[in-house]
Amino acid sequence: MRITDIYRIPGTAELVTFASSAGQAWGRWQGTPPTDSSCFVEVDIPDPVTAWEPTQGADALTGTAEEILNVCAVVDSVDHDGIVALRLASDIIWTMDNKTDRSKTIEQLEGIEWPDPPADGTGLVKAVHNLRKRPINLLTPWEMSRLIGQDVGIPWLLPAALGILRKTATDQPLGGFYDDDLLTAVLTRRSPIWQSNPEWTTSLKEIISLLEDISPNIREDVQRFLLETETGAPN
Repeated sequence: MRITDIYRIPGTAELVTFASSAGQAWGRWQGTPPTDSSCFVEVDIPDPVTAWEPTQGADALTGTAEEILNVCAVVDSVDHDGIVALRLASDIIWTMDNKTDRSKTIEQLEGIEWPDPPADGTGLVKAVHNLRKRPINLLTPWEMSRLIGQDVGIPWLLPAALGILRKTATDQPLGGFYDDDLLTAVLTRRSPIWQSNPEWTTSLKEIISLLEDISPNIREDVQRFLLETETGAPN
């Protein structure tokens, strides 16, 4: 989504107001807010939607600073874990219904408390144990890639990772950084995951199509993913 008139909200470090073709709104900027007056962003609403109402209104994303946002859009898709893709014109906004809360940890969402990792466990094992206890909305792309790479929290992390990848794919032509580690972790998940979640498959294919420069290190993973999702061959 292209946004303009980006201003930091006084007294905050990450909250900004902005304008778009859908109206005036506000949000929490991931990272340092830009100094440019306009840019393309991925909009992700991390809090559960509290009310859904049918309407014939025009597309809208509006809200006074630090108050409830109002969104009028077409529901593009809903997966079985409550991740909702809302379409505003050609843009997608990722949100969730009240079944999923990204302020929760994987441990809370799974309802399973792992025992402490063994004292002689590898660094990866210890990291995965610790990251399961961190709220999803506080995980970095690198931390997500470590969990996804171990097939931990896939129902909640993979939709979140696709949102990040879509944003960075949009930013790449503008000189933005693209996270190869997260893309690799997502691409190399087993075929049954994609077969059971065709909307995730579609989303990842769209993301791949947006990339102008795919690293030689992961081209093979991209080709394998595309082949397996077309033919249904097992991974």
